[in-house]
Amino acid sequence: MGIDPAKHRIAISATGGTGKSTLAKGLAQHLGMDVLHMDDVGKSLTGRNLTKWVGQNELKPGLIAEQTHLLNQVNPDKFDAIIHLDKPMEQVKEQILNRGRGAGQLDVYNYDRLHDAIQTGFRHTAGEAHEVTPGIRVKMRPPTGFQSEALLDHSLAEKGINATGMTRQQKILSVTTGTHQSGAGLLPYLRTGNIAAGAGIVGAGGVAGGLGASALQNQVATGAPTSGLAGSSPLPRG
Repeated sequence: MGIDPAKHRIAISATGGTGKSTLAKGLAQHLGMDVLHMDDVGKSLTGRNLTKWVGQNELKPGLIAEQTHLLNQVNPDKFDAIIHLDKPMEQVKEQILNRGRGAGQLDVYNYDRLHDAIQTGFRHTAGEAHEVTPGIRVKMRPPTGFQSEALLDHSLAEKGINATGMTRQQKILSVTTGTHQSGAGLLPYLRTGNIAAGAGIVGAGGVAGGLGASALQNQVATGAPTSGLAGSSPLPRG
């Protein structure tokens, strides 16, 4: 298309385990760009407030930013191109379990709901989606912008939901579920009864993920149910 990627900003958003970080690193090496892994920015007790962080920090040209919740919290018009990775959820869950890191989150968070919400965010953007390879879709920002907020508001109106005062994430969740959602951060994706475990993972990061991975792998190996596992396991904090 005659576009110099090094003069633009690229966003990658998808559920954990789909290969966001790997793709970002590969693209950066190939295109001579910088990578911003946003897992360590905008942290709060309920998750990451990427909207606030991006509002306070400049996203310079030549940058590839990646994070699961990136396009569900940040207006896509902050970027010149957006990339969505879409893999079958069973494959994603298997990859997370096999790599160990963060596997405890499978039992704490509703990954299917998160996956649906990310798809909603990507669909509610203007422009043609180019499937460059199976499961990888790219959209370039049209001259009139991605118009994401207007498209979300239209879908909410069709569902009879008043968008006044709602954050971008709340709008996407409300469109996804068809009911008004008011949660923030990671809380809307927690499975019922696992709030304490979710807070532990947010606070402990990789440690909790590692413990959860071991426990999950043991239960999978023995054929025991995983429901409620993380909620009943002692997870270290901070």
